[in-house]
Amino acid sequence: MEDENPACPVPYSILSGDHVIYKIWAFMGFRHKTLRWIDYYPPCELYRNDDGRVTPGRIRITFTEEVSSNEELVDYQIFSGAGPVNGFSGDFQLSGNTIQSGGRIVTTFIASIHGNVNEYESKLYSALIQMTHFDIVKNQLLLTFGKGEEEMLWVLAEGHL
Repeated sequence: MEDENPACPVPYSILSGDHVIYKIWAFMGFRHKTLRWIDYYPPCELYRNDDGRVTPGRIRITFTEEVSSNEELVDYQIFSGAGPVNGFSGDFQLSGNTIQSGGRIVTTFIASIHGNVNEYESKLYSALIQMTHFDIVKNQLLLTFGKGEEEMLWVLAEGHL
């Protein structure tokens, strides 16, 4: 089936609780904001373990309260994480439920042998640069980006990594 559908649903649980953004989050996929179903899962190559099972946590992000070292980005903080292939970091600013990127993502520069993984990573970084709003519902972080019709779904990494 992998040739027909090169993307894998990643299993996760919805758990109750009140959470803040300053945590480690595991990426589940992109989804249409209104319809609420994931329509662009990560490529299977990213989540298969040695037993062939699909496991979460390969792509993750940590939003920190650490102040950005970029003097041009006053009142920005730092996020960092692990993408499909590369590590990454960037700056963000919060105001209520509005989140704004500092406009660039710094990554290590390694390419995957799988073209769809490189393409997926590019979409992830582009979405992070374009993020506009966030909501936290139970253990889910929803990051809206671009024109507001798409969002990234992340789940609290505790219990999933």
